[in-house]
Amino acid sequence: MSAIILASMIALPVMWPAPADILETSSIYSWTCSELLGWHSRLTRDGVPVLIWGHEPLPGWGSFSSVKMRSPLEAGLWGNGKWEIDFESCEVPDSSYASGIGLLENTSFQNRYTAYLRRPLPADLFMDFSLSREDTLRNQRYVIGRGNIALGGRGWQTTEDGYTLWSSWNPANFMTRFSFVHLNTGGRQWELLGSYSTQFGEVLFQTGAAGSLSDNEMQMVEGHTRLEFPFQGMTAILRTDITESQDEFSLGGTAGLTARYGFLDIQAGAVLPPGSDISFIGIIGAGPAELNLSIDSDCIEGGLQTLIIREFGYLHSGVSLKEDTLRFAGTVMPSVGWGASGRIHGGVTWDLLNAHDHTSGTMDIKSLFTLGNFAFIFAVEDILDDYRSYTFGITWIFNDRPPRRAVEEEDGD
Repeated sequence: MSAIILASMIALPVMWPAPADILETSSIYSWTCSELLGWHSRLTRDGVPVLIWGHEPLPGWGSFSSVKMRSPLEAGLWGNGKWEIDFESCEVPDSSYASGIGLLENTSFQNRYTAYLRRPLPADLFMDFSLSREDTLRNQRYVIGRGNIALGGRGWQTTEDGYTLWSSWNPANFMTRFSFVHLNTGGRQWELLGSYSTQFGEVLFQTGAAGSLSDNEMQMVEGHTRLEFPFQGMTAILRTDITESQDEFSLGGTAGLTARYGFLDIQAGAVLPPGSDISFIGIIGAGPAELNLSIDSDCIEGGLQTLIIREFGYLHSGVSLKEDTLRFAGTVMPSVGWGASGRIHGGVTWDLLNAHDHTSGTMDIKSLFTLGNFAFIFAVEDILDDYRSYTFGITWIFNDRPPRRAVEEEDGD
């Protein structure tokens, strides 16, 4: 547990999905200031966008090991001058398998189901398969690979149904991916993505380009470069971003500094996402808390967020202010030990909004009993509304090695 506490203090925010997050995947990070304020963000998987152009849904619970929220300065090559929400893939065991199931029933028919299986195959192949349903959102993901080569696909069924199939090659400092995408709202597309990264002493240089072709017409072309190097005891970050969509050319860039002074983490810089206005951002992190500010020609907006994980529970919380809109969201789940390896958790998740002297919001009550890799979940959802509903069910994880949190506890002891 000490390793997780340390991570929450120096790499805020990095989130590991808990069993109760199967109720709503976005609750893992939706309390962060960038999400509360609706700042531009880009979803990536292991630092790479799932789709270059089109609708990009959230991955299903159980299909990723952690979520990292990066500022436009910290974002990787494909951040595009935006906040980056990066879902990190799970490792496939060297032997045996890792698998899990989640079954939740809801009295308003907003049921949630999930299952995954990861295992090594003969001839040094590996497989990663997952599927889930969260209310009306359905997700499937499957990958089979060997070494640096992988074939995979992902499907989703919502109001914007679609699927993508891809092949990727990731040797040393290079990365390439070729994809076929089918979107009900955007037809069929072919996508090609490539990147290169190298280190010159303490200087990190990255460059990449991607394109999306549909009906023999380019839908999207984008190119990026990113440079990171030490400067006067700090770290300087410079990047350029170029996009062209349907004959509209946009140029953007980011320039800023990051530094650590004692227990303070500080970031400051200018951000210009392609096609958007320039803004200046400032971030100050102290222990488990972080202050975020954004200044542009129209207004100053920002907020405070905190991520605390301890043996007695956890707190994810954020408050934001934008013009006359105040928003407060988060999750608090204290816990107590039960027996040799069990824990009982209970708490609330909330999202409250005050705008134009009018207050609205939602709140859920959550309870959780864990025993090793088994968890029983009971929740009362939308308790502030007349149409509240009740949810109950289980998650059960099987693994030939201890789960990630247990490993980090051992490393930190």
